[in-house]
Amino acid sequence: MATTLRFDACEYAPGRQPAHDHGEVHLSIVLRGSVAETVGARTEYGGPLSIVVKDRGVRHANQFGQGGATLARLSLTGGVSDLLDDPRRAVEWSWTHNHVAVVSFLRIIVRQPERGRDVPAHDADVVDLLSALSARSEERRRGDPPRWLVDALGWLRAEWHPALTVADAAAHARVHPVYLARCVRRWFGHSVADELRRLRLGAAAQQVAFRREGLSQVAFAAGYADQAHFCREFRRATGITPSTYRAAVRRLPGVAGAG
Repeated sequence: MATTLRFDACEYAPGRQPAHDHGEVHLSIVLRGSVAETVGARTEYGGPLSIVVKDRGVRHANQFGQGGATLARLSLTGGVSDLLDDPRRAVEWSWTHNHVAVVSFLRIIVRQPERGRDVPAHDADVVDLLSALSARSEERRRGDPPRWLVDALGWLRAEWHPALTVADAAAHARVHPVYLARCVRRWFGHSVADELRRLRLGAAAQQVAFRREGLSQVAFAAGYADQAHFCREFRRATGITPSTYRAAVRRLPGVAGAG
């Protein structure tokens, strides 16, 4: 793997970005805000700590949420298959909330490459990121999940707040909570409780990086029992402390200062 990837960070204004494509691979992680990305008839939703892989030439449209979004990105002039050992594991377009991928991406961010700086594809954290993104889940059923389930998770991600429950999501989807939980695990390989924990962590991560509140205030606003609980959960999920994450994101080129 002699190739290199370019690292940068970008901020996007709220609203719709018309359909377009790129002549390079993009591996991006959402640091702030939300985005609904559409390719063909399929729409995927991303929030803080969500990761997207887009191969070159994938035509996509984006709808950025209120307040816009901030993403960190690794890009390569080439195709996804150029980065992998087996071209059959390459995907044209995919969103993930994979824990291992998030940890690896955040390690790259903490090391704070400068805008335009090359990151070797054989870098250990890049290799871990690519291995997580190309791993196959044996738990996920073949084919696409039903439309109602995709819509239910999209609603959950868009409307999340600390008091939101599985019952709320099930009521929105007009199904029983147990049926919803079983379908989420069957099609996506994780539980609804995992999804709610991920959303809570993502909301807290955004507040840590882009607001000036203390960690205890962030923990309370996100629904954690206290600051110590939040810090333990954050480090368990990301591999770094909230303070390290805050400092790393604020050093990124192209990222506006916290409000």
